[in-house]
Amino acid sequence: MANVLLGWEMGGGLGHIALLVRIAREISRMGHQPVFVIKEPRAIAATQSQANQWHVRSSPVWPAVEHREPYRANRFTDILARKGFAEPARLQPVLSQWCQILDELQPRLVISNFAPTLNLAAHQRYRQVITGTGFTVPPAVGADFPEIFPTQAADPPRDLLEAIRQVQSNLGLPLINQVTDFLNQPHAFAFTLSEVDPYHRVRSVPVDGLSFVPAPLPQQATTQSFYAYLDAQAWGTNAVLETLDRSRLSGTIFMKNVSPDRIRDRVTNQRLHIESKLIPLDKQALAFDVVVHHAGQGLSCAALAAGVPQLVLPRFLEHDLTAMALEQMGVGCAIRDDVALSQSGSILQRLITEPTYRESANDLASTIAKREQHDGFERLIACCEDLLTTDA
Repeated sequence: MANVLLGWEMGGGLGHIALLVRIAREISRMGHQPVFVIKEPRAIAATQSQANQWHVRSSPVWPAVEHREPYRANRFTDILARKGFAEPARLQPVLSQWCQILDELQPRLVISNFAPTLNLAAHQRYRQVITGTGFTVPPAVGADFPEIFPTQAADPPRDLLEAIRQVQSNLGLPLINQVTDFLNQPHAFAFTLSEVDPYHRVRSVPVDGLSFVPAPLPQQATTQSFYAYLDAQAWGTNAVLETLDRSRLSGTIFMKNVSPDRIRDRVTNQRLHIESKLIPLDKQALAFDVVVHHAGQGLSCAALAAGVPQLVLPRFLEHDLTAMALEQMGVGCAIRDDVALSQSGSILQRLITEPTYRESANDLASTIAKREQHDGFERLIACCEDLLTTDA
């Protein structure tokens, strides 16, 4: 039996850990020991019922830094620099902690989801499999990652490579030659659909599609119902919850960062079911008329595959990019400001009652269903098994 480290470092949605839990189940069936090193250890309990069966510990924490100036990343390297990779004094303590964890666990395999510092610590020292979305698994284009907004002029941080190499040298780690080296791994899986992949125009290797096999498209009349996955700490969530409650629609709600009982105490609509655990992606969008969420790529893709319109409240850049794609395809509406938030009730009704949204969503779902591109998770597990059973 070998240790397999499953790491999650950045990003706020439960989709990161939900995928790692699915992988961990398969690793256990192979006879190996999954060890989670993740940013939110308590989040694992929201994804499945037997959280106590796993070895779980907290990932190293980046010190918080207040950024006062306006900022919009244009490359993945900008995100790394913003996190602290361009500042040796901030990077070295976190990278050192990841190295200590690796040295302690001596994993046979490292499987990560949006964990770039772990990837850097494991670079050329441990076998790696990188998983994520189209946003968190960007393609490498030469010495840098591609621009997200080609019309937005921005120079890559010049001191990023120098800072990383300095810290690597201080810790006695193999040096990278360019900033893409430690993330541009041969075993990387970007689970998304090309329709919402921000790099689809420049990606030479196709994305890996859905992380699940979509169910047949439901052939049923509208049920006037919704599924909502929201974060209680996010902007707009309280107002949208009130909208859903007043709508008198039937619906299922899962809310992160708040107990289900507190939500039950707040709502008066007896047709609402409050979930205590995240519904698996392959079941989240089926049999509902609209999905309400923050535009994470996992649930966005599940709704696209099910032909369900979406009401989204984007929080971060990845969400905003996905929201823009959904709006352009005519399958969703985004709430980004207080004016739209005040109109959330009418927007919700429009998504359910105006046939154009459902028709566009159904047409796109039919296109997605015809693709032979839904074996990505099986290929991922086969890759892990191969890496665990073959010699270096």
